[in-house]
Amino acid sequence: MEAIVQTVAVRQQRLGPLLACLRANRERIVPAAELAAAIGIRGNHENGRRRVREVVEYGRREGYEICANRQGYWLAEPGEWSRYLEHLRSKAKGGFVRVRRQATAATERRASQGKLF
Repeated sequence: MEAIVQTVAVRQQRLGPLLACLRANRERIVPAAELAAAIGIRGNHENGRRRVREVVEYGRREGYEICANRQGYWLAEPGEWSRYLEHLRSKAKGGFVRVRRQATAATERRASQGKLF
């Protein structure tokens, strides 16, 4: 329990500098590596990206409209947040459809292979 409290405290401390960096760079997408350096995350590149994602998710749960793509992060412009969320919903639905189709195909393949022997 104590570790969870410490983790939340660290995310709270890093959220302010992350938002400051995003606000200072409103005209562009800020790469995760740059955000990691700005909020004091040390270590390898992938670890920094993971920690930035955690802080961004924490910020979103706190109500901050932080968008992301493969290039990095930015604060949503007016009206952009709802489009961003709809895009995420659409991607999720597509993923569920793809998984269902793959599961169906695998089941059908197993059923048809059993008939061969």
